[in-house]
Amino acid sequence: MDLRSGNVEDHGQIATRGSTMGVRAESISVRRRGGRVIAVAAFAMLVAFTSAPARAASGLDDLGWGAIAHSNDPAAFDGFVRMFPQSSHRAEAEARAKALRAPAATPADDPVQDKGVIDVPTPQSSAPKPPEALLLEASANGATGAVPFSGTVAWTKGTDELGQPTLVAQASVPARDLKVSVVIRHNNDPSLPASHLMEVNFTVGDHFKGQGVASLPGVLMKDEELVQGTPLIGASARVVGNSFLFALSAPADDAKTNTDLLTRRHWMDFALIYATGQRAIITLEKDDAAQKLFADVFAAWRKLPAAATN
Repeated sequence: MDLRSGNVEDHGQIATRGSTMGVRAESISVRRRGGRVIAVAAFAMLVAFTSAPARAASGLDDLGWGAIAHSNDPAAFDGFVRMFPQSSHRAEAEARAKALRAPAATPADDPVQDKGVIDVPTPQSSAPKPPEALLLEASANGATGAVPFSGTVAWTKGTDELGQPTLVAQASVPARDLKVSVVIRHNNDPSLPASHLMEVNFTVGDHFKGQGVASLPGVLMKDEELVQGTPLIGASARVVGNSFLFALSAPADDAKTNTDLLTRRHWMDFALIYATGQRAIITLEKDDAAQKLFADVFAAWRKLPAAATN
């Protein structure tokens, strides 16, 4: 990627059009506007730009239901109903949300107590649940909904070669033999028109069917797992192999928008195109600990001088 000219790889446009999970993925174009690198992106593979009937018809509701069916969070079922109001799973989703919000039965209401049976509480693990990673792959024939694969992600604070803090994510999706590491750093190179740099490296095993990751069309942020994300403003380029660099746009308005998205929203989407041409998206959760980590590191970055020139 030539950030100084505002071009990516072919010095033109990244086009990602086609059928993805039953939804047409819009293009991502990178262009120069008044010396700025702008990525106008809408790679919303899940629900973007489609009506509710189209979502149900495409099989996306089955995908969504498969992703949350075992959740203990009523908000997940509320979000499903909003996104797929005509789904055949709607009644069950509403019932699950209601049941999860219902107060726990008191001893007087518990029929087991009436039979003289001692209710021994089930020991609860004190270990916090790790943040989730979710990989969604478009079906091979494009005729059915996307296939979900679950994994985990860990967020930590790192340090770059200048001693400045970085944000680091390590995610793994064992069922697909796929790992991804993400490093977000403050840009210290004044020759790059970027406020921050996001290094994204994929590690694929021998059993990874995508044969590698060919493209990273965009990075999006959202507040619920199954809703359309908002693209970060920036430009993506393949560095080498399965490694990519996503540069966040430097102008003040763009930097503020990106900072708000990164610090306030709880889910990060990476839109992918495999070497086989198959499309996918990997979603990384930011739990409460990760949210605090982002807030602390961004606060430290705000004290640093801006390296990028507009």
